[in-house]
Amino acid sequence: MVTSKNNYVLIDYENVQVQSLALLKEDNFNVIIFLGKTNTKLDKSLVIQIQQRGEKARYVELETSGKNALDFHIAYYIGQLSSSDPSGCFHVISKDTGFDPLLQHLKSKKISAVRSESIETMPCFEQRKTEANKQVPKAKEKSVTKPEVSEKQRHHKYFTEYLTVLIKRHPANPKTIAGLFNHMKSHLDKNMTNQTFQKLLQAFVQNGYIKLNDKKLT
Repeated sequence: MVTSKNNYVLIDYENVQVQSLALLKEDNFNVIIFLGKTNTKLDKSLVIQIQQRGEKARYVELETSGKNALDFHIAYYIGQLSSSDPSGCFHVISKDTGFDPLLQHLKSKKISAVRSESIETMPCFEQRKTEANKQVPKAKEKSVTKPEVSEKQRHHKYFTEYLTVLIKRHPANPKTIAGLFNHMKSHLDKNMTNQTFQKLLQAFVQNGYIKLNDKKLT
């Protein structure tokens, strides 16, 4: 959540080349882009965005180059701004961890200061994202209804399964129709109906796997 206090966003452009200031459009954001000696070209889109911000956005150009020169400039500006606006919130956009001791010192003085590696990962926007995710209801999982097995499919399943049993048990297979019915139920489905059994028996006889002679099976 973005605080109503002044938010000062100090961008280390030498370290992080930001492309957009769209998230910083609210009036309580003040943007300062620090340009190193080698930052001689800026993206046209970024320049336009800075101009549109008016007095809420500006550049600070280093006239000389040197090790950590830009870091010292940012530290100086934070010191100046925090003195004039101690209740402000200070955001340094940089991947340089060298700022952390300074920011930790400011925190010890009850000054809100934090470093982020991009504008998008600033704590105020991360919190927004978290809150938005909490508010979005999870989509209900659709219950998947298994398609019912057709009588034809069940018959084919029973046939192939019991054929394996017959082949393994031969010649110890049932010798009577009643015995075959009970044997099928014990291997396939204890609730098998007589109608289903008769269809299976007919299929086995027609395909030559069972021979029926006067109600006896061979």
